[in-house]
Parts: sequence; structure tokens; C-alpha cells
Amino acid sequence: MNDLVESYRSSGRSRVLEDYLIWRVLCSFFPDHSSDRAQHRENCLKDTESLFVPAVTAMYIRAKGVAQTDRVVDEVDAIVTSMKRAFRSNLPSLRWMSEASARAASAKLEAIADHVGFPGFVLNSTWLDGLYATAAVSDSDHVLNSVLGKTFLKRADVESLFAGYERGAWNDFSHVSGVVAVNAYYNQVNN
Repeated sequence: MNDLVESYRSSGRSRVLEDYLIWRVLCSFFPDHSSDRAQHRENCLKDTESLFVPAVTAMYIRAKGVAQTDRVVDEVDAIVTSMKRAFRSNLPSLRWMSEASARAASAKLEAIADHVGFPGFVLNSTWLDGLYATAAVSDSDHVLNSVLGKTFLKRADVESLFAGYERGAWNDFSHVSGVVAVNAYYNQVNN
């Protein structure tokens, strides 16, 4: 790839590279337009949901009932705690595992950041209003909304680069403080 770029630069055709990069940036902001109306509607819904993940999460939690959600979260937390306790108590009896590996496994167990449920701040309307204070939306132009939404998300990504890091924060598992995710995340660096 370096040779290809260098050949364009040395032959005076660097304008081709500049144009290509400009088009790639512009294309990243515009939606894929489908002629199929159902697919277009589906893309629009996905774009809207990806931009407003925390707001959709709050609506979902409120629709299911905060008390009911808290009860389920408590049950799952108890299961996770029980699994960690069982793993910890069985670790010393694993004859096939070296002492060094057992210490590493124990350290990994202690380093697990388990997030079950949702962060309480997602139900805070003031927090949500602040999160979306700079978001702009058109009530009639899907393409403009796509550009505005991607601009908002990219700005949030850049701002997060300069924010302090908090290990185990919800942002580690989803974008724009988004919390609509059901998964057991595996991070090869940490696990």
C-alpha cells in the first residue's frame, strides 16, 4: 500500500489521493439509500435508534417498570456473584493448573467489571437533556438527519478521547453512553 501511495505522490498525481480521501469522508456521513421502501424505513429506524440509544434505553426501562427491572438485575447479579464465588473456591483444587496460572486466573477474576442492567443516570432526564443539548434534528429530511446524527456521534467520539478514563464505565461497552446491549463482552487484553 505504501508503494502505491508513494507512486501517486512521486508522479504528481497526489490530487487523486486527496480526492479519494475527501470522497471517503463525505461518503461516511451519508446514508445508504435503498430504493426498497421497507429497507429504507428499516435503515431510518436503525439510524435513529443508534443515535438515541440512551433515550431508547430509558423509555424501555420505564415501559418495563423500573422496579421489575431492578428485581431482574438483582437476580442476575446474585447469579454472577455465585459463579465468581464458585470459580474462586474451585481454583485451588485445579490440579492441572500451575500455581502461576492459578494466580493469573485469580487476578483476572478480581479484574472482572460486570455490568448487569443499566446505569442509574440513564433515567435522569437532566443528564439525557445535557447529552443531546447539541444534537440537531430535521423533521423532514432523512439525509440531513443522517449527516447531523453522524456528526453528533463523531463529535462525541472525539470528546471522549479527551475525557478522563474510568475503568469499567458503561462507555467501555457501548457508544455514546449507550446501554442497550445484551452480551457478555470478552476483551482479549483483559481476559
